[in-house]
Amino acid sequence: MVIKIGLILVVLVGLGLAWRFARLKQQIISDRQHYHRTMLPQQLRASRRFFYRTEIKQSPRLRWLMRLERVGLIVVIISIGLPWIVTPAPTPVVIVGMVGLLIGSVVFVSCNMLLNRQLLAATVVPDQPATASLSVTPQHFADQELRYFKVLNGLFLIAAILGAILMWGLVQNNEAVQRTKVVTKVSAANQNVRQIQRLAVGSQRLSSRAKMTLFSMYYNDITNKDLDTGSRYTYHVIHDQTVTWYVLMQDSEDDGVSFYYLVKEDGQHQIQLYRFNDPTGDKTALHGLVPAYTPYYQTKVKLGQLTTAFMTQKGYQYMIKKMHPGKAWTF
Repeated sequence: MVIKIGLILVVLVGLGLAWRFARLKQQIISDRQHYHRTMLPQQLRASRRFFYRTEIKQSPRLRWLMRLERVGLIVVIISIGLPWIVTPAPTPVVIVGMVGLLIGSVVFVSCNMLLNRQLLAATVVPDQPATASLSVTPQHFADQELRYFKVLNGLFLIAAILGAILMWGLVQNNEAVQRTKVVTKVSAANQNVRQIQRLAVGSQRLSSRAKMTLFSMYYNDITNKDLDTGSRYTYHVIHDQTVTWYVLMQDSEDDGVSFYYLVKEDGQHQIQLYRFNDPTGDKTALHGLVPAYTPYYQTKVKLGQLTTAFMTQKGYQYMIKKMHPGKAWTF
């Protein structure tokens, strides 16, 4: 908010100075009209503009300065409009706009200052003796004009810096939105888990295929993902004394075989879900049967609660058709 107020103040001050600068230009025309009473102000302005254009055409240096000045201004305009042209603006677009605004402003201000300084140097004459030429600018007017150029260009740079800070705020907002999306997603998943943990315990005498179906539906609920309909899923069961491990593997023509998730069921039918750190990585866990894995924290539920939550859903029959038993694995 402070940056926006500052930018508005800079623009208002700039408009006020631009109005006073226009008054100074009018004073210069009035001064020249004192020597050329038969000419109208419009004719005097046209004559002076023609002189400046001629000076620029005759000087390669001035021509390059004018071209660079225009390029800098175009870059500034495009950079300001970029975050609004590409909406919603992703972070890279905003950063490009911010950098373009700063670089374009520096180029524009530098070239504008050098161009006007050299044009003034070509027209300025001492106040005494008085000179009647249409193209000249008396010394005291030239000094004032140069000060206006400096102040207005300084305000332009300040406005560009404030605008870049506002753009940086858009980058921060983008990151905040992304963080909010992640937090919302995690919160929704945790809320789903808590709701399941409050359910009554249903049947826990299930086939391995039925269990894998429930595990997959639970996995979808936690991760907000869905199993790919174009892939074939094979599950393996590992009996380890008082616990049983269930592994789901994805077999895709495009990606090959990869591990999807891991589930541990203990003697009390308590379920813990795990994710693989690298689904196609080296098999270093469970005696070399699966890649390394990490638990989904605070997601323990009872098998019977998964039965209550998912077995009556429409997607259960669709999901169970995807589950294909593989060979039983042993340590």
